Amino acid sequence: MARLQDILRKLEESQTSIDASEAATSFGEKDVNALKSKAELEALTIDNNLKAEELEGKKQDRCQRKIYAGIALSVLIIYMVSVFG
Repeated sequence: MARLQDILRKLEESQTSIDASEAATSFGEKDVNALKSKAELEALTIDNNLKAEELEGKKQDRCQRKIYAGIALSVLIIYMVSVFG
């Protein structure tokens, strides 16, 4: 009988230690909201960075198109002058 009581007491002690550790690791509503806000902020930051990279790519494309359009026009003018000359 004493052995059974010892086992029950140890079981209760382990249960209270488990409850205490669960209480220490559980998240409150404030913590969950803070984590959600942080995740949303990171997602918006990543999205903003991607859009900034796309914008830089479009600016570079426009600049290169202007350069190549100028070169093509120059070649065409030289060709036309040499044909008519």
